[in-house]
Formats: sequence, structure tokens, C-alpha cells
Amino acid sequence: MFGKLKTLLVFLLIVLKEAGPTAACSTSCSSDCNCCCRSKGSVPQYLPSSITNLSLLLNRITALSTSDFSRYRSLIVLKLSSNQITEIQPGTFANLPHLQELTLYGNQITNIQHGVFSDMPQLTILNLICNKIKTIQPGAFSNLPKLRMLYLTDNKMTTIHPSMVSDLPQIQRYSRQVLVMKIVNNPWQCDCSMLSLRIKRYIKKEIICSQPAHLQGQKLIDVSREDLNCEEPSIVSFQRVDNNTLVQGQPLHLVCAASGIPTPDITVTLPSGLNATVESGWRVTVGVNGTITITNVTAADEGLYVCTAANPVGSTSATLSVDVRLNLPTTTTNATPPPVGTTSTSDHPTSYINIASSPTFAILIHTASTTTEQLVSSPTFSQPVSVGSTPSEQFASGPTSSESVYVHSLPSKEPESHPNPSMSVPMAPIAGAAASTVLIAGIFLTICWKRWTRNHSVGPDSVVVSNSTDTMATATTGGHNQMQHHDADP
Repeated sequence: MFGKLKTLLVFLLIVLKEAGPTAACSTSCSSDCNCCCRSKGSVPQYLPSSITNLSLLLNRITALSTSDFSRYRSLIVLKLSSNQITEIQPGTFANLPHLQELTLYGNQITNIQHGVFSDMPQLTILNLICNKIKTIQPGAFSNLPKLRMLYLTDNKMTTIHPSMVSDLPQIQRYSRQVLVMKIVNNPWQCDCSMLSLRIKRYIKKEIICSQPAHLQGQKLIDVSREDLNCEEPSIVSFQRVDNNTLVQGQPLHLVCAASGIPTPDITVTLPSGLNATVESGWRVTVGVNGTITITNVTAADEGLYVCTAANPVGSTSATLSVDVRLNLPTTTTNATPPPVGTTSTSDHPTSYINIASSPTFAILIHTASTTTEQLVSSPTFSQPVSVGSTPSEQFASGPTSSESVYVHSLPSKEPESHPNPSMSVPMAPIAGAAASTVLIAGIFLTICWKRWTRNHSVGPDSVVVSNSTDTMATATTGGHNQMQHHDADP
């Protein structure tokens, strides 16, 4: 706690110092340019090329490249603290032969690549406090002969790679060169990899163990060699977080729990053959604790996944098969509702067909061997009609008759399959022809009936004489008694 407070106070002093009266961030500054707190997303390129002191504190710079400082070759002091830097391209500072102080406090750096802080012959102070540095690759700190202060406090370092010791002869055990190296407040893994470190005793005092659990809180210098053990990795489990059906477009959550000393690194091989690690991004993220998340799953994500756990002692792997259900398009067809005032008692699927030739005419078809007949009325005509596997019955009509239309399927001798309830039947042409035939036949029969009644009238001459009272003619059609009212001819 005291160490973090001390670090914070040092940083505040740096900010206050930079906030003092300095030259403006413009073309008018001579040797010192203060571009602090201006929300800049990149290194300005309009400053005088002869400047020696450049402050870019508290901006929004996220990455540095080799071209950012190529025009400022006279820089002696460069301050880039409290930005959002995550990536530094190798060779970014190699063109600054006079640079003596480089400050990158409070950024988001996680990995220092080969050659990032190399070939700076005059560099004496390098401040990397409060980043997220976990990996320092071989050659990251090479050719820094005058380096005297290296600050790596409050990062995510777990071990010191032997190559770092060889790159910095100042920290080697018997070196006469002096280098103040601050590496406290890192999650150090005290295992067998520390045995090969030939570093000065004061640096070992800076290393306080976080893992394994039985060494937590102890200084490396106080741990016996017998306690610095290593264990081969083993995978405890590799499975999905949930067992729900995985549909494309959804995220896939896996967990690969592994153990070992030092803590093994997790690599996941996807069905496509690509590998994903903690440093990976985009759709696949791998956590330090073995959690794996794949966003926006597609059909290509179905297949075999391989989890590999590795540490300096060895490696092991496990597999998991994942199925992805495709989203197939669905089609929904709504049947036309039955006409108002009609009922159906059939338990089988029913289709409703609207006939275009008569806007208010509808046929109700029951797909079953036994059905309940459905009454549908038409404003102009209606006749008994049977539709099924047998030939259609003939239409029967009487003079100006008004009949009911019954349409149903008759039993068939052969097995028949029930049609889809939402399937449309092309009955409009048939019903239109039937309607025309019935109408013409009705008119023809009405004319013939009137002529017949006139020819058979009783009277003294050929003129039909009728009384003043109305006569009633009864006609029976289709098994129903129909009453027809006729007026007497004048």
C-alpha cells in the first residue's frame, strides 16, 4: 500500500512540474514544447524539428510508429505518460540518438516486442510504471549501454526471462555497472524458472512471490532452492459454460481449466485451424483463467476445439466437439377464416378457398372421409355440389330456385393423405364455370315453365284467363320443398 502511494505522489509531482510555465504546443516553441492535456490522438508533426524537450502527457494517443518522431532527432527528453498507448512499433525511438529520458507511465502496454527499446546509446532513464506489461520478448532492451534507471513497478510481470538478463548486463550478478531496477508490485511466479536467474541480490529483494500459494508474500531472496518447484500442466476440464442449444449468431462460451507450476498458458485451436491465445482479439478472446468467448457464431465454428496448456516444463491438450444449429427460414401461411355465420364440427384440417368469380362465394373443404357439410350462401345462386374422389354430381335447379351449396370430400377406396391445412386449392375456375352454367340453366328452365303453364290453361278461348287472386306454384328440387309465388297475368 505504501509503495503504491509513493508511486502516486511521484506521478503527481511529475504532472505538476509539467503543468508549470512552458512554451505552447505550436510552431512558435523553441526547444521545449508542452502539448499536455490537449486530447491529441497522435504525435503532432507541425512542431519545430529542433526541439529537445517534448511533453505529450494526458492525451489520447493509442499507438506509436517509427514515423512519429523521425523529424525530431534532437529530442533529449520525451514524456508520453497517461495516454492510452497499447502498441509501440519496434524501432520507434531508434532514430533519437540524443534521447536520455523516456517516460511512458500510466499507459496500456501489455507486450514489449523485440527492438522496441533498443539502440538508444544515450538513454539513462526508462519509466514504464503502471502499465499492463506481462511479456518482455528477447531483445526488447538491447544496446542500452548508459541505462541507469529502469522502472517496471505495478505491471503484470510473472517472471524474468533469462534473455532480459543477458540484454541488460547492468543487472547481472557480478557486473560493476549500476542499474536501479524497480519491479515491485508484480504478480511474480516463484518456481524453478527463477533458479537460472543470475541477478543482483537487490533485485531479488524486489521480487515478492504471488504464486504458488504456499510461497505467497515471501521475497525471492528468502525462498530456498528446494521450494522453487515446477509442475507439468494438466487440464482439469474443458467444456461449455452452459448446455443450451447453440444457434448461429449467438456467443459461444467455453472454459479450459488447467493447473501447473508455473501457471500454464492456454492456446485454443479452432475448427478452422487458427490458434487463439490471451493476446488474441477480434471474435475470439481467451482469458488468463482459461475462459474462452467466441462472438457471433457461424456454421464455420462447428467442429472440434483443442485446448493446449503449456509451461516451461511441458504441455498437454484436450478436445471438445461443438455443434451449431443453423437458423432456417420459416414460412407461415394463414388460412382464410370461415365465412360469417358458418360452423364446422370436423376435427380434421380445413381449407378455405375464395372464388374470384363470385366475391362472396366460398367453398369449405374438409379433408376427411366423413365430414359435416358446410353451408355457404351466394347472393346469386347456390346448388348442391359434391367434390371428391368420385365424379362431380350434376347441378339440379328449378325455376328461380334458391338452393344451398354443399362442398365436401367423399370417401375414397384408396388411402389418401391429408393436405396441408394452409395449402390453397385452385377451385376458382371450376366454380366460375359452374356458376355460369347454373345461371343459364335456371333462366332457360324458367322460360320453359312459363310457356308450358300458358299452353295448358283452361278457358273458352286461347286467351289465358285467371282470377284476381294469386296462384301458388310448388316445386320440389333436390329433395326440398320450395314455394314459389306467381302473380296472375293481367
